Formats: sequence, structure tokens, C-alpha cells
Amino acid sequence: MADEVELKRLAVKKNLLVMGPDCGTAILDGVPLGFANAVRRGRIGLVGASGTGLQEVSCLIDRLGEGLSQVIGVGGHDLDDRVGGLMMRAGIERLADDPGTRVIVLVSKPPPPRWPAGSWTSRASRASRSSSTSSAAIPASPGRPVSSSEPPSKRRHGTR
Repeated sequence: MADEVELKRLAVKKNLLVMGPDCGTAILDGVPLGFANAVRRGRIGLVGASGTGLQEVSCLIDRLGEGLSQVIGVGGHDLDDRVGGLMMRAGIERLADDPGTRVIVLVSKPPPPRWPAGSWTSRASRASRSSSTSSAAIPASPGRPVSSSEPPSKRRHGTR
């Protein structure tokens, strides 16, 4: 963990992203890196600390007819108190500055309870350039993923 903190702090100083460790998903300027799905280009940017979550959300967005501007995976430990969400914040800022991104979606497990409520979603909401901005959190049921084989209108959270 100490190496991750050191690398990510250096990246912040140099205005770079460190995607990981434990990050297998990214699509940057239309180029898939690692385990990325073939999805259409569009106006929705994702940043997440869950590679599997990023893959699921990107596929759902594509299936519903929209596309992705960028998909930035930051690694599962990024929201740990020791790392402090350094790359999640940097990813949000990158998406906020990206002219092709109109909507920002955050994908992660909940941050530590000590972190200010809404600190992530407020920046993403201010940066989103859609006519209406909202954020939502849907808690996952451990061991019971939401099925993506049914349309969202037919799906019940936590069931197959």
C-alpha cells in the first residue's frame, strides 16, 4: 500500500494518472486497455474503483444506445483512507476538462464513512454538462449481482 500511495502522490504532482493496482479496465480516447469491452463512443465518462463495475456499467450504457467518452479505472484501493482517493479525484477532474464528456458517472464501493457526504458526487455534478444532473447509488447485494440480461425496467436490484 505504501508504494501505491507514493506513486499516486507523484502522479498528482506530475498531472498523471496511475490506473491501479488491481485495475484491469480503461478506455482512453476510444482505445481499450486491459479488460475493456467493445462499446460505442459517446458523451458519458466513467471513473471507477471497480473494474468489474466499470465493465458492467459501460456495457449497460452501450446496450441502452449511448456511448462512452472515457472509462478510467483507478484501482480498488484508491478509496482507502491511506490513498485518499487521489486518482478518483484526478479522474473526475480529467473528465470535467474533457470536451467530449457531457455526463460523469462514478462507479465504486462506498467511500469510508469519515469522508464528507457528497464530496465526490458534488464535483462530478458540477462538471457534468447535461441539462439535468443527478447522482444515484445502488447498494450491491453481496454475492447476488444485478443481472444485465434483462432490460433495466424489468430488473429488480439484487435478483437474477
